Amino acid sequence: MASVLKETKDLSNRMQGLQLEPAKTADIPRVWVYGFWLKNKHMRRLARDLKLDWDKKAFKVTFKVLRHVLRTTRVYCSGHAVKYRNQDAMIMTFVESHGERNLNDCEFTPKQMDRVRKAIGLPSGTRPKWYEVNGSAYASDQESDSEDEEFPYEYTPDSIFKREPKHVDSDEFDSNEDEDVFEDIF
Repeated sequence: MASVLKETKDLSNRMQGLQLEPAKTADIPRVWVYGFWLKNKHMRRLARDLKLDWDKKAFKVTFKVLRHVLRTTRVYCSGHAVKYRNQDAMIMTFVESHGERNLNDCEFTPKQMDRVRKAIGLPSGTRPKWYEVNGSAYASDQESDSEDEEFPYEYTPDSIFKREPKHVDSDEFDSNEDEDVFEDIF
C-alpha cells in the first residue's frame, strides 16, 4: 500500500511540470447546421396567430411557437440557437455537421423540410441553408439572409426563471404530484 502511495505521489510531482499546449482554433472543427432561419418576425406572426403575447412574453412564447411548428408539421427537427451576422438566430435544424458541411447524415426528406418551410411562413421555393453555430464563418456559396428584427425585450436567465418561492404544506405536496411544475413557466 505504501509503495502505491509513493508511486502516485511521484507521478503527481512529475505531472505538475507538464504544460499542455492550448488547442488552436484550426484544430477545432466548425459546427454547421442546415435548416431554416426562424426569424423573430416569423415568431411574432405565429404568436399572433396562436393568440400569444409576443411583446410581453417573447421568451416563453418562443418555446410555444417551436412546439407548434413541430406538432403541426410532425417533422421533429431541432431548434438550434446560432450567431448569424452578429445577431442571435434560431435555426430549424435538419442536419448538424462538424467540420465540413455534409448532407449525408440528413434524416429528413425534401417534402418534410418543405412542410417546415410552410409552417414558418417562408415563401415557396425557399431552400434550407448552412449556418455556422458560432457565427465566425459563413457559407460562401450562399446569399446572406436579410436582417431580422430585434427581440422584444432584454432578458437574462435570472429574470426569466425568477419567481417567488411558493410555500407548500407537506399534505398539499402529495396531492399536487400530477400537476405540471412548468405550467407557469411555459
